[in-house]
Amino acid sequence: MTVKERWLIERLEISPDGDRVFVNSDISGFPFLGEIIGDYIVLEGTSVAVTSWNVAISGTPTGGTYAITIDGYSTSDLAYNATTAAVASAINALSGVTGFSTVTATGTASAYVLAFPSGVTLSASHSLTGGTSPAVTVSAV
Repeated sequence: MTVKERWLIERLEISPDGDRVFVNSDISGFPFLGEIIGDYIVLEGTSVAVTSWNVAISGTPTGGTYAITIDGYSTSDLAYNATTAAVASAINALSGVTGFSTVTATGTASAYVLAFPSGVTLSASHSLTGGTSPAVTVSAV
């Protein structure tokens, strides 16, 4: 996927009724249409935020736990054989910290895809036991 165009505007002010001015950080939740008057920078590139991640549990563990870290915030410990519903629930429980509440997980307990509503960084840590060199790996879809 290629990012076609992104506009960087240093300062944006909106005065919907003439008595209050919203500036950049204030308006993130307000949908609006507007006209850009003045200079702006248009960027093109191939950098796209990752919204879907593969998670694989390898080595056939028989016990232990692992955790998924999203943008620096970790889930509670997940059982080695946690269902996709349990994984999604643990991530969605972080909504007050990460801003996500609609993350989905599809697949099996040992190989699943996490889908986020916007781009994130993802990593995993584990203390899995049994099997042959158990591990948790994450990769962008």
